[in-house]
Amino acid sequence: METGLVSTEEDGIAFRLSLTAGLGFEGSHFSESGIDSFGLPSTVPEYQHRVDVNVFNVLPEMSIPWDDDTSLEFGIPLRRINRTAFIVPPADSSQAEQDSMQRHVDLHHPTGTFQGVGDLSFWARSRKPENPWSWGLTLPTGAIEEDPYALGEQNLAHEHIQFGTGTVVPRIQFIHGQEDWIAFATLSAPFYSNRKGFTAPPELGLYWARRNPLAENWTWSMGFSARVQGFGDWNGTRDINSGYGALVADGGLAWKSSAGNFVFGLTLPLAQKVWEESGDTFDLGPSLAVSFSP
Repeated sequence: METGLVSTEEDGIAFRLSLTAGLGFEGSHFSESGIDSFGLPSTVPEYQHRVDVNVFNVLPEMSIPWDDDTSLEFGIPLRRINRTAFIVPPADSSQAEQDSMQRHVDLHHPTGTFQGVGDLSFWARSRKPENPWSWGLTLPTGAIEEDPYALGEQNLAHEHIQFGTGTVVPRIQFIHGQEDWIAFATLSAPFYSNRKGFTAPPELGLYWARRNPLAENWTWSMGFSARVQGFGDWNGTRDINSGYGALVADGGLAWKSSAGNFVFGLTLPLAQKVWEESGDTFDLGPSLAVSFSP
């Protein structure tokens, strides 16, 4: 895992391009709701909704020296999300019942591919190693959706995936380390709802890792992340598709060359707990990452 992008040169502008792939995220819940051939709600034998998601992210970043003490960092994520949804019906269900189950799944989270720009990230970072604090915001550049729960109750098509929060979200980060280890904590704290009635969940990330030279121009790192997400909110109603805690193992290799710096990373989830079992909060899968900064 990487921290901020800060140029140490007096007038230097720093760039970084990061590519990440989150694979095999899984969500599921049980239901007895279906939609009949006339488009009306129906009751069916209990079955399982299953949703598998792969998330791909491209993040260009730029850091500009503001003064002797501070650099301003900007990043804009570009995302592609592949979602596959299907049913796991009971063995004794009829074909008509399974068709009703599938129509219900297709209404709530149909199979599809989604692409979009996320929220613009901004950080003010110290250029002095003795100052461990960074302050930031995300700005609402990503697409948002109408309340999916209100639409779902009316059997209308809706979408849970959003590329942005629709609000300005303040963030703070604390970074501390030595030559052979690093630790940091990042807090995002949304405090109001967007024009569609959605308030994003608060998030806290903690990270610690050892790092040491491996060979000439190569450095390895190995550590752990703890991720905690609270509940989001739709018009005063808890978003049951949010809220979890997870412990993740992080490993990385960094290579410094004359052309620039490359970082290769792998994260593997070790444990996860969702706060609302009836929702579709996803179990994390492994993530691969590579970044380059000239």
